[in-house]
Amino acid sequence: MNELRDTDMTAAVLCQHKVITTTGDTALIDAAALMRDYHVGCLVVIEQVNGRTTPIGIVTDRDIVVQIIALNIPCEDVLIRELIGNDFYTVKGHQNIFSVFKYMQQTGVRRLPVVDGLGGLIGIITFDDLIAIFTSELADLSRVIKHEQFIEKISREQV
Repeated sequence: MNELRDTDMTAAVLCQHKVITTTGDTALIDAAALMRDYHVGCLVVIEQVNGRTTPIGIVTDRDIVVQIIALNIPCEDVLIRELIGNDFYTVKGHQNIFSVFKYMQQTGVRRLPVVDGLGGLIGIITFDDLIAIFTSELADLSRVIKHEQFIEKISREQV
């Protein structure tokens, strides 16, 4: 059974800490190969700021398809920095998972890099991660109902 405490329900605790990253100078073809090799749908674009790995953008497989392939733009000379949009969102590691969920709703993004207080990359949390977390919590809740029914049945048999 899942034994999460309220203090464990933060982005830093629940995020994926192994993040596949790239830089803005990476060729699109190489970035796509990274996605394929690591079986991921996005790369966090980073740069070094004051010795810290800092996210500056995110590129998804959908970005590649919609912004490059669908427009029949030759991929050979495209760099990842050309796909980074101005709208880039992150969440702080201390944020409660419910506030992360609300932030995803407000911004309309499915993937959020998680950063520390100085903007350094901690991990990434995705919509799929939230679904898994909430599904697990709902399963735990359903066990309460089943246990309650079991206790009620036993108490009736004793009467």
